[in-house]
Amino acid sequence: MPGKVLGFDMPVPCLEDLVQGKLWSATDPARRVSKRAKDEADLVRLSESHPRLLALVSPGLIPKLDELRSGSHGQPPDPNNPQ
Repeated sequence: MPGKVLGFDMPVPCLEDLVQGKLWSATDPARRVSKRAKDEADLVRLSESHPRLLALVSPGLIPKLDELRSGSHGQPPDPNNPQ
């Protein structure tokens, strides 16, 4: 899709395409572990900002995204806010 980057017209991927690319990269065993970890972190950041993107990732594929789905975010449950 068309977009502007630093004032220049450039093709920019839509969020769905970006998620697909990050999934391919994060699950590619040929990539360095550090690169795959960065791709997983990118997926978490994207999903935090755009929760609808969680539907594009199969449950169980990226554990941190499963935490987002469950609403725990790695924090202990709040006893004053039962889910």
